[in-house]
Amino acid sequence: MLLCILQGMYEGLVRQGLNSYRDCPSATNAIALSVIPSMISLYHMPGTSVSSYLTANQLDITLKAMQQATTTLADAKYGLLPQEPKCLYPNGPGPDRADISLNSWAVWLVGQLGAAGAGSAGLKAGSAAAKPQDGTDLDLKLSSSWDVLKSAAKTWQKALEDQLVADATAARAAQPPRAYQDYDTMSWARLVLGADWTPQGASAAVQKDLSMQSLLAAVNNASLGLSVGVQARAGLALLGQGAGKAAVTGDVSKIVQRLLSNVRVGGRTAYVATGDGDRGAAGLADQSLALMLFMRSGTDNPLIQKIAAWVNQGAAPPPFRYSAISISTSPWEAALRSRALSFYDQATNSTTPDVALTAVAAPSSNAAATKQQQQVQLLSAKFNASNSSSIARSSTKWDKIPSGSNLVFNAKGRGEVSVAASLNFTPAELLPFPTYRGLWVQRVVQLSAAAGGSLKGVGLGKMVTVAVQITSPDDQSDVVVEVLMPGGLEPLDPNVFTDADLATICSSSEDESNVESPSDTISGGPIRPLKRGGVNVQMSVRPVVLLPPGSSGANSIVGEGFNTRRSSYHSWWSPWPICPQQTTSPSVVTFTFSYFRAGTQTVRFKAIAATSGVFSLPPVKAYVQQQPEVMGLSSAGVFTVCSTAADCPAAQQLLPADAAAKACPKDCSGNGACNLASGVCICDTGFSGSDCSTFSTA
Repeated sequence: MLLCILQGMYEGLVRQGLNSYRDCPSATNAIALSVIPSMISLYHMPGTSVSSYLTANQLDITLKAMQQATTTLADAKYGLLPQEPKCLYPNGPGPDRADISLNSWAVWLVGQLGAAGAGSAGLKAGSAAAKPQDGTDLDLKLSSSWDVLKSAAKTWQKALEDQLVADATAARAAQPPRAYQDYDTMSWARLVLGADWTPQGASAAVQKDLSMQSLLAAVNNASLGLSVGVQARAGLALLGQGAGKAAVTGDVSKIVQRLLSNVRVGGRTAYVATGDGDRGAAGLADQSLALMLFMRSGTDNPLIQKIAAWVNQGAAPPPFRYSAISISTSPWEAALRSRALSFYDQATNSTTPDVALTAVAAPSSNAAATKQQQQVQLLSAKFNASNSSSIARSSTKWDKIPSGSNLVFNAKGRGEVSVAASLNFTPAELLPFPTYRGLWVQRVVQLSAAAGGSLKGVGLGKMVTVAVQITSPDDQSDVVVEVLMPGGLEPLDPNVFTDADLATICSSSEDESNVESPSDTISGGPIRPLKRGGVNVQMSVRPVVLLPPGSSGANSIVGEGFNTRRSSYHSWWSPWPICPQQTTSPSVVTFTFSYFRAGTQTVRFKAIAATSGVFSLPPVKAYVQQQPEVMGLSSAGVFTVCSTAADCPAAQQLLPADAAAKACPKDCSGNGACNLASGVCICDTGFSGSDCSTFSTA
């Protein structure tokens, strides 16, 4: 149940308020604030007073949002305006065209909620006469405002329809004449107008340009590289406006299969990549629409639950290639994301769940069951509407679990439950080779000039550079890198030592590069390392206004990308690093990436040899915070700090570079550790064979 996510997004928008650019009311803010409460109402019984789950301040903001959307932000000819005319055109005559994408987005959201039977007052949409059992005048006022919003949406639909035909006609009237090929805008319009819509009174050429067949031909033309959003909207247009599963045509199946073929899995989550052969994730708006398409088409695929988990966690790269901060979801994305998640819960009967879950450790078939080897209950929990957002936890000591047990889960009732199991343990010894579980980690210690291979030791008082390289085949969010320091080295905190030469440096590459000697170029362009003293890896970026698609102004950003065609948008930002936040203590340096793009990220920081001796060199650990099973460890070893810098044989020795990783047979069948350096399994106790698949109790 994803109610808490919707509530969090809604409260974030409430705090932001109606105003955005130039401190003027924004249409995206107003629509998102108007419709998300209706999505929240789906999680409550019909007739429940909205005041029981929204605060007085939230109710006040929602009423104001509906009023703004249907009055000062609306125009009889051009429909919904991005902002008030006095803000957009302070010295001009006013608007001269309709924003097709903005109007389509708003009309679709209003239509979706009407079809779902949701209303802003917790009532069925349009039933203003049906007063809630514990209703108030405020409930009826909200219901009345909802009816006004639905009526206004008809005007917005007429405006976008007229503008689309006018643009296509103008393209044909140009010299030389050309076909209308703005497929991003066309897909938004078709999402609302439907697959059967035909522009009345338009020429045959314009009708052909705007036909569903033309849009599908473009979607199926892989060379155009149309975005995930365009494809998803085309599929949804074929399914028609509605809130339930729909009949699936061959065209819909083709779109669904293409999107599924571009899904990349990372632990408990998965995302649709930006295009064929790409590794990066499409934007949250596109992911949300793709999830809607999968659910409405009735697609049966286990990856869909993982895609819902990706949309749920809200993972999205910053909108600028040079940004090092996490920027919250825009109202445009928040509304689409809220609808996708609420629809997912509707489809899985999780808006009003009633489910009981048990987890037990049961002896496996190859372990003889004895009186001492009975099932051990690990977890028992019940979830319903009153506690559906809670998390049930339990912990069981390892010696209480029968040897060779399997985890068995049993769920009864209505709704969907997600389960995660983890094991806390202390390894018997440090491994001299890397461990890969979704993240590949390497670490070298070099002289301060960051040149040459990885040192085995250094003289007392010497300054060194510690370089850590993390490679991920997929986009991830909230990646933590913990660099445990050997006892003789002490890291220099860039917040304290502000000399530019002591700054932490981060760099990025789409491909794996040598951590000892990183390439200066990637994708035909230079790597742009960020070198600053102080809080140097957490860039300070002034607030940026995210305007809806079609808005004017230098800071305008299209809601789902910078271009209908993914290629130019993708290559525009990919060479730039998303630098992490750094926390420094004497024993560990921690880097936190709000978003980790597919490829390689490298961080370098300075340390001083402060204590002489021979010390353990712990592995560097990288993991995804929300799913720590996606992780990696660098190789471990020893590091020597000589008592004098002049006489230090260890400083002349270099550790061998990590060889290319070698896979083990069947990944050791889950019964051992894979030595990625040699490709040989190290089997757990009781297991043997090259792939650790043979079990013996002897």
